[in-house]
Amino acid sequence: MRKRYLFLSAAILLIISLPYILARIYAAPGTIFGGFLLNPLDGYSYLAKMREGWEGAWKFTLSYSVETNQGAYIFLFYIFLGHVARWFGLSIIFVFHLARMISAIALLSALHRFFIMVFADRPKVAFWAFTFSAVGSGLGWLAAVFGGFTADFWVTEAYPFLSMYSSPHFSLGLAIFLWYLVQVFSPFQKRVIPILMAAGVLLGIIFPFAIVVAVVLTCGAVTYDVFTKEKIGWQTPLIFLSLGGLTILYQFIVIRTDPILAAWDKQNHTPSPELWDLLISLSPLILFAVLNAYWAFRSRNRKEVFLAIWLFLGFLLIYVPFSLQRRFLLGYMIPVAGLAASGIAKIADKKTKLACLVALCVTLPTLWIILFGGFTSVRNPESPLVLNKIEMMGISYLAQNSQPEEIVLASPRTGAIIPAYTGLRVVYGHPFETVNALTEKGLVERFFSSSMDAESLSWAKEIGVDWILWGPDEDQVGILPALLPKDVQLKFESDHLKVFRLQDVP
Repeated sequence: MRKRYLFLSAAILLIISLPYILARIYAAPGTIFGGFLLNPLDGYSYLAKMREGWEGAWKFTLSYSVETNQGAYIFLFYIFLGHVARWFGLSIIFVFHLARMISAIALLSALHRFFIMVFADRPKVAFWAFTFSAVGSGLGWLAAVFGGFTADFWVTEAYPFLSMYSSPHFSLGLAIFLWYLVQVFSPFQKRVIPILMAAGVLLGIIFPFAIVVAVVLTCGAVTYDVFTKEKIGWQTPLIFLSLGGLTILYQFIVIRTDPILAAWDKQNHTPSPELWDLLISLSPLILFAVLNAYWAFRSRNRKEVFLAIWLFLGFLLIYVPFSLQRRFLLGYMIPVAGLAASGIAKIADKKTKLACLVALCVTLPTLWIILFGGFTSVRNPESPLVLNKIEMMGISYLAQNSQPEEIVLASPRTGAIIPAYTGLRVVYGHPFETVNALTEKGLVERFFSSSMDAESLSWAKEIGVDWILWGPDEDQVGILPALLPKDVQLKFESDHLKVFRLQDVP
């Protein structure tokens, strides 16, 4: 049985690596693969945070906004990875993907250990639960046939496969979360106290919302134990959750007391998918999971009941009226997978293997669309997954010839890239991390559409712009004037790209 886990894990690691290698090799002519196959906009923001660490900082500052905060100890995971890149002389994007693979290994190991614990007396069910959680998806492919775009294509925190495929913090956070759940069901040992303390702090840093989910699930499990008169272990939750809670309390306070971070947080909205969307994205496994949750409560199987508690309380969290409710989808496929595997085994009995294979195969087209869709997209020179080589030449010039904290004015699309590769700030580059994002985006687009007239240049100088990048993306918004204003100096030119220095002229 152990060989099956190793073989499947190795196959998953290959599957989440190969598309990135192919994308780098086969990117469209005149472009460079940006390094992200899912949600590149957030990916560049992760690199921007790593860039801060690479430059020696430990405090996070907003690089996607003219207005910047004084610095706060948040997003330390990515800032730390930036330091790692600097210490070992590695590229930031290489360290990002190295961390992604290490985190994927940690998550696969945690999934294995978790399901072996839950289904200790049913190893075959444990394996299918592991399989469903690691590569399971939904019927999004069926919705796509009719033009739909459901959660199983993009809500990375909900599906372990998408977590491993996209970003290291989702995978590592989920791995620590599962490790904690295993400890809750294990006899308490004093020697684990330092590890529990460190793990609580780490989870609070890497994925703060996981602490909230852990608190809710722990309270649900304790309530069940009280009613069933089970022995309650309180030491592990108290140590782990108190340290994690203090970590997220610090983050909450520092964000709310910094007016710039508070403005950034106010516009940070991540709503959950619509109910019909979520059901399609978890089908057909969710049907077996709900049915087996009922059976688990009737049979009083404590560990399966915990999965049922996660299923139901997790659902309530997902739709609690809160601006960041989607974050509570963290690992939601895991209880669905575990309950579904056990439910199918109870229904199918001797044909469990066949039934599980069918349940898995009907969801695999969704993953194939994700994998092949990314590779197809990088072949398109207009894709958000690739970077224009001409633009990158201008960005490289800025990285080598600018001073820290200088501000660059570029189109919204280019503005998303500049902080990741230069460490410089931009006027607009991200819908959440740019303060007053909608207003700033409109002003940036107006600047380029006005072809650098006197009024727009006055606005640029007023907000402190030092550099203006005008390339193919900016050409789609406006027309560069033939005669440049006297307060704009051309510093770099290559093909259809120009970099200007904005200076005050008496």
